[in-house]
Amino acid sequence: MQKAIIQPLQQPVEKIIELAGSKSITNRALLIASLARGRSVLKNYSTSDDSKTIIEFLKKLGAKITMSGNNLTIYDIVNELPTKKKIEHNVGPAGTAARFLTAYGSAFCPNLILDGSERMRQRPMKPLFQALENLGAKFKFLQKPYSLPFKVIKTLDFTRQEVEVLGSISSQFITALLIISPFFKQLNIKVKDKLVSEPYADITLAVMESFSVKVEKQTVFDPSITCNTGCNCQSCSCSSNFKKELEEIMKNEVTKIFKINSSRYTAKNYFIEADASSSSYLWSIAAITKSKIGVKNLPIDSIQSDSRYADLLAQMGCKVNKKSKDNIIEVIGTEILKPLTIDMEAMPDTAQTLAVTACFTKGRTEITGLSTLKHKESDRLTATETELKKMQVDVFTGEDFIIIESDANPKSAEINTYDDHRMAMAFAVAGARIPMTINNPEVVAKSFPEFWQILTEIGVKVDFTK
Repeated sequence: MQKAIIQPLQQPVEKIIELAGSKSITNRALLIASLARGRSVLKNYSTSDDSKTIIEFLKKLGAKITMSGNNLTIYDIVNELPTKKKIEHNVGPAGTAARFLTAYGSAFCPNLILDGSERMRQRPMKPLFQALENLGAKFKFLQKPYSLPFKVIKTLDFTRQEVEVLGSISSQFITALLIISPFFKQLNIKVKDKLVSEPYADITLAVMESFSVKVEKQTVFDPSITCNTGCNCQSCSCSSNFKKELEEIMKNEVTKIFKINSSRYTAKNYFIEADASSSSYLWSIAAITKSKIGVKNLPIDSIQSDSRYADLLAQMGCKVNKKSKDNIIEVIGTEILKPLTIDMEAMPDTAQTLAVTACFTKGRTEITGLSTLKHKESDRLTATETELKKMQVDVFTGEDFIIIESDANPKSAEINTYDDHRMAMAFAVAGARIPMTINNPEVVAKSFPEFWQILTEIGVKVDFTK
């Protein structure tokens, strides 16, 4: 087993880091560009393993894809779809690829067999399969019902006009449907229950609009809810105090509906902004080492909710500079970090980073809104609790929260990564301040293959041993 032995910075540093494009945006743009008539160029695309598996899939369909530097050129394959090719593809541990390609394949690949890693076979897929079945698709499940591996038996009926999908497990189900939705004559996607990680669905809408397809998103409130004055609360004119209470009630009493009319994607040159989830690790290093670290190519109005992670560090006492002219978001660490209480439902991919950062504060940090973490590449709540305890930090977890009680003096530890890229990178952040060992460091390639190289550029010493 390979290990990364990390030695901390000797003194604060000042760095501007140029990161590769967002994995989330790249994966959406790849599939949309393959369906956009003509030639598209994706500038600053992600070279993550997750993105590579989508590229490999599209090449199996016959897509012409070339790379030059940070740019990827892709020609559409619309005229070749649906394909008669027999295609077998394994997405490995890539959840986004598994969900997106399941919908894509059910639309255009009647002879597709899709599989994934053992963990991916266990991750929830049933709501997506059920939605696709309601849109006319049929599947043969090769091991367990509503799980990978599966074979497409019948493709979608594009004359269907409405579908419901559960939103409380993963927004990736909605994104998977949205990407193929323009090929329906008209489609309304109704989200049942609460839509978790909604900003990721908003990323999808933004990328679709960049490729000329606009989706109407509606929020429908339960009309039966009334306040103690008997008014209709959808147009409530009650006291501000009651309005605040009503907002809390209505968080779980709304329905999201995405309305799409038949349209077509248009090919374009598309610049992919820097990965905000990856940026969180660099910003946290700045926070705990009193360093000044900025990320380039990240607009201050980024479509990625994880870009707001810098604002959380500001609440903890850091200084944040946002430079719109240069598209740089910069964090400057301070002498004392403060704990905080925060709902991270909108940016769950940075929750582990915040949990590790909280170890360097004195007091109680409460992170809530984490119900989706149990269904990721690992059970991230349990894994994070286990590894933080190795650092002699008091930590407690529940179904959707993690609480950290710290004296700002965590101890060095050897960290298991559970085949989870975010476990490796989040705990490596601590290595910028105290010696740390990360087992199976190669897992970072899933989303951020340049991670260890960039840590070295910052000045963190990393040695690899077996």
